[in-house]
Amino acid sequence: MDTVIIRNQIASARSHEAQTRELAHLLRARLTRLHSTISVRAADPHLHLLAFATAFVECVPDLLDVLEEVSRNTAREELSDLFGAACRDFFIAPPALLQGHNGMNGAMAKSYLCHRTLEEINDHLRVTCQQPLLPVDFTGSSLIIHHLLGEPFGNLLDSLVHSTAIGLLDRCDLSRLDNAHEVDPVDLLAACQRRPLMDDGLRQAVVISSLFPGCTIH
Repeated sequence: MDTVIIRNQIASARSHEAQTRELAHLLRARLTRLHSTISVRAADPHLHLLAFATAFVECVPDLLDVLEEVSRNTAREELSDLFGAACRDFFIAPPALLQGHNGMNGAMAKSYLCHRTLEEINDHLRVTCQQPLLPVDFTGSSLIIHHLLGEPFGNLLDSLVHSTAIGLLDRCDLSRLDNAHEVDPVDLLAACQRRPLMDDGLRQAVVISSLFPGCTIH
């Protein structure tokens, strides 16, 4: 699974942000419209949100690399390859609804599609196969990103996520995954923990903590 092209796109998005500060300006404007359960306690809250969004984006290629590592020559390889191809398409051939979303703003939306599609696939596999494709949980972070993207745009992305996940699952022979624990769950978790892929790790990287039912960024 070649993630170089995604890494290059993210590097280009970071360069664009450094030159234009586009996403920083957008996040500053969106601060007053954040969901009431999200608060940002910092002197420059938009910069903390920008750091959070950047970490969220930069997890994607690492996530795909780990997924390839743990899926190679197993029953989950077909679905992993299809998911990886979908993520690459989100970045190199984004859907029409992302038109006009450039730089880190666009990368944030593309990464949201990747994280949320994996979340939907994991939810399905936990029920049908008793094991997720990859034991990572970005639910809390994705919730914050959803609100940073704004409504109704975030809901449109969620609709695309749902149809994408269903399409990927329909193209696979899931019967091969039924109770197929070729990879030890402990080994799966260890592979994820070697990189900052877990939601807690992402939050710690940008000094974020959450308090259910709200999210506090400080």
